[in-house]
Amino acid sequence: MAGQWKFPVSIRTTLRCNRSPPDLPPFIRAAFYDHGELVPRGSRGRTPELYNLNLGLKFTQPLGWRNGRLQVSLDVFNVFDADTEIALNEYTQKETGETSFNYLLPRNFQPPRSIRLSARVDF
Repeated sequence: MAGQWKFPVSIRTTLRCNRSPPDLPPFIRAAFYDHGELVPRGSRGRTPELYNLNLGLKFTQPLGWRNGRLQVSLDVFNVFDADTEIALNEYTQKETGETSFNYLLPRNFQPPRSIRLSARVDF
């Protein structure tokens, strides 16, 4: 019976690099104020480029009945566990007019490495 079993395996990879476009339309470029002065977006710095590598492995096994098959998948997101800053605090002032100590500090980071294991039965 071992001779009847086949083990087809497929592998997926995704590599992405994101960066914000340098030339934005005028209505988006001048998007916030710094102590009453209209400031173009990106003029105070930019977030670093974002690199992300995802890997996936899928195993498919036919089952004994008509069109039946079992699929088991393993996906790993953010393989290198990068923690790149994806958003900074853009507010130079608090609502009271005082200078914000959080200005240009990170607000959000790239999601950490995660693993998904799934199974599917078609019949």
